[in-house]
Amino acid sequence: MDEEGLDISNVDTVLKQYGITLRNTNGTFRDTSKVLEELSVKWKDFNSAQKSEISTVIAGVRQRENFLNDRALMW
Repeated sequence: MDEEGLDISNVDTVLKQYGITLRNTNGTFRDTSKVLEELSVKWKDFNSAQKSEISTVIAGVRQRENFLNDRALMW
């Protein structure tokens, strides 16, 4: 659980819907930079509702706007 009480499995579940996995085949977490790199490649294809959902589960309600405006995802 994170500081807002969100279960990390929510992130895993939502990202899986978009073909992005948080864990390797052996169950360990993938490198965060690799996950974000994969997300950035697909980001342009998501609609605003999908981007909002992903941003909320990753960054939380309070930081969602900062995540949405992160230029690294737009490249």
